Amino acid sequence: MTFSFSENSAHLSKRAAKNSLAVLVGQALTMLANLGVTVLLARYCGKENFGIFSYALAYVGFFAVLIDFGMQAILIREISSRRWPLAEILGNALRIKAVLFLVVVVLMVATAWIVGYSDKLVCVIAILAL
Repeated sequence: MTFSFSENSAHLSKRAAKNSLAVLVGQALTMLANLGVTVLLARYCGKENFGIFSYALAYVGFFAVLIDFGMQAILIREISSRRWPLAEILGNALRIKAVLFLVVVVLMVATAWIVGYSDKLVCVIAILAL
């Protein structure tokens, strides 16, 4: 069975739309879940502790960018090019990310400690980092 160009194109368009919708719905559900957890956490922790948590979360967010280090785009490109075996690409990426993770966690906690944050805040930063 052969497909004409228009049939194949229509099939790909439907598939792309379906996959895009799935990603969009997933992101929307994630945002709603995050909102719910944030509201519950704010009510449970109180003003001071939620402030510490929020500050630590923002602090960790700044450093978390270093863990990915642009690797996702490179992984997508290399996997789609199929020049290397998938297991080799993913294994190397996992090793690199593990090393970056350890370095960044140590950097986060050390920076917080050197700056002179309270022990409570440094502990929350370390927990969120892990």
